[in-house]
Amino acid sequence: MALLPDTFVLSRSMGTVGSWPQLVVRWGRGTVLTPTSAIASTSAAAAATATSAARAVRPTTAVVGAVLLCAGWARTAERRAGGRRRQVHGATASALAPRVARRAFPLGDGAKMRLFLDTADEAEWDRLLPLGFFYGVTTNPVLLERAGLPCSLETAERLFKKAVSFPGIQEVMFQAWGASTEKLVASARNLQRLPENLGRVVVKLPLTREGVRAAAELRESDPSCKLCMTTCYSATQGFVAAGLGADYIAPYLGRMGDLGMDGIEECCSLQATVGGPNGDVWRNKSAEPGGANTLTRSLRTNTRVLVASIRSAQQMVTLAGRGLDTFTFSPKICDELLDVEATTLAASDFERAARAAGGG
Repeated sequence: MALLPDTFVLSRSMGTVGSWPQLVVRWGRGTVLTPTSAIASTSAAAAATATSAARAVRPTTAVVGAVLLCAGWARTAERRAGGRRRQVHGATASALAPRVARRAFPLGDGAKMRLFLDTADEAEWDRLLPLGFFYGVTTNPVLLERAGLPCSLETAERLFKKAVSFPGIQEVMFQAWGASTEKLVASARNLQRLPENLGRVVVKLPLTREGVRAAAELRESDPSCKLCMTTCYSATQGFVAAGLGADYIAPYLGRMGDLGMDGIEECCSLQATVGGPNGDVWRNKSAEPGGANTLTRSLRTNTRVLVASIRSAQQMVTLAGRGLDTFTFSPKICDELLDVEATTLAASDFERAARAAGGG
């Protein structure tokens, strides 16, 4: 491996470009983010080229330029890394993990859209989860009650094991229970300790004072725990979830409409407030169908807006067109996505033609 020029000072950074791990390359007043696997595998001459090019421009331009220069090198580095760890001037750079079988939704932030099935009915799981396009499953005590299941740790453990056995399922959400902060924390910790969790259990907590205090306590004791702040009815609550560093905030779209609110606009305002990893939202300022949309930049926090209480597939289409990308919906909405009469008729016609042509 070629070493970098001595003028470089390398330090770790949490920043990423796409899904690439980063090192920060600093000199003087400038800063450049460079993919670590690219640095580890490129030649000293190539690194020196990036250095001289970046020094010749303003710091802001240097960031963009060096990243773009390294993009091609990084693809080559991915093929060569093979899961090995490399040393760069004393700083350890983690090479990419070995290739694994393709999943419907890659781990990490590589997948933008996330779809969850919102039910605890195991018969519906058996019918729909094998389709393979769900990122996860969401449950809560009301859904457990509808499915005739007790709200207990034993039920959660059994459901978790079953859910992750289906293709593509990477997260399962369970709501903590308890009328006090102490009880919420206790049940949440028990959920986090489910066997073979491996970061796949997301604990849901209500946006009440007790739930917020419980979330803060859980994050303080274990920063890696995954949290979803639920029962959201206002975009202003996004500040609370983002301040906690929650992974998700779940606005109740349909229930907002039941209260006479404009749930679509409230969800869009929430997206513009917390943004999530992908962070942009399209707004129709004219408020007219087909009116001109404008792109609003949001705060880009780590909190995703998980739209819940969806009443129709068209609501998802509308929100997706406005920049939202994470949804949890019932089996009824799933059927609405799948059962398009024109598609069924076209597929039947193809089969008829195939049989007529001797396709068996």
